[in-house]
Parts: sequence; structure tokens; C-alpha cells
Amino acid sequence: MTGYSYSRDGRRFTIHGDTRVAPKGSLGKHGLGLNFDWDAKIWWSGKEEIAKAAVAKLESLAKAAEENPSAHYAKLADGSWGARVPSHQINTGDSLVVVKRSGETKTETISTIVERSSDDRGEYTLVTLARTARSNGGARRSRSSYGRRSYVYDSAYCGGICPVGGFRCSPKNGPCHDCE
Repeated sequence: MTGYSYSRDGRRFTIHGDTRVAPKGSLGKHGLGLNFDWDAKIWWSGKEEIAKAAVAKLESLAKAAEENPSAHYAKLADGSWGARVPSHQINTGDSLVVVKRSGETKTETISTIVERSSDDRGEYTLVTLARTARSNGGARRSRSSYGRRSYVYDSAYCGGICPVGGFRCSPKNGPCHDCE
């Protein structure tokens, strides 16, 4: 079930189908050479050969996605980042491979299950991901800036604003709620 095609529309060859299967940047000028029409919300090309190649690439990506569904990063309702997993057969503590928009992959561990649901793309599960230990002994190196000055914290302080206390996480103020 692919459903990709192209048609001639004046001088343009427009691509029809769900292009969300393609990694970010792979369809545009530096990828397959397609152009995006922001008003019509469609990809198009001035050359039929490029349109044929794009349809073939999208069909192969869709087939690969059907055979091996993968998890993708997703913004959760509370504003934090988690993952959208195309299955209900997962549990807390399971490891999964998450595909970034660039096409890179990363192995993550499921911390909690937020929601199990379904939509037009099938059933899915939203999960939060466990924080991973860093190779430098768990110390984080973050940069936070106050105006023109830039401070670097090379410790357990993230430099962000505490979601509970409202203060900046630093050696001066102490660790925030997320770093404790």
C-alpha cells in the first residue's frame, strides 16, 4: 500500500502521497532536487525524471517503513520530548531504536508509557525516554548565557531554569528539580 504518483500540472510535475516517510532534507534541493510549494503544500519538480526518481524513492522508503516500523522523537503534551512507537507491544524498561529526522538512529530506553492510541497511520504508543549516562562520568557540560556573558557549568548543573523552583540551575543556586 504505497500510493505515490506524480502528475503534470502546467510546467510542474507534482508528487502525490504522504511524504512524511522521507528523512528531513532528502526531498529538497540538496536531496532529490524537488521544490516545495508552501501555498499548495506539495512537492514538485520541473523535470519528469526527477519526479519519477522521487516517486520510486518514496515507495521504497514506505515499503521499508511498513516492513520495519521505527520509533521517532515526538513532543509530548507536557512540552518534554519522548518517542512515538508504532506498536502497543512495548513495556517500561524496553530498549528501542529511535530514528531522528536526519535519518540517524539512536538506542533509547523507555522510562514511562504516556499513552496508547491509534490514528490514520495505525496504532502507536507515546513514551518518555530514560536519561542516559554520559561517557564522562555523568557530568554535563552546558552553556547558558545571561545577556552577553556566557557561563559554562562542568558539573551536575544543567544551567536551565528549574520547572518547580523557578531559579537557574548553577553552582551558586544549587541543582534544579531535574538535576537532583
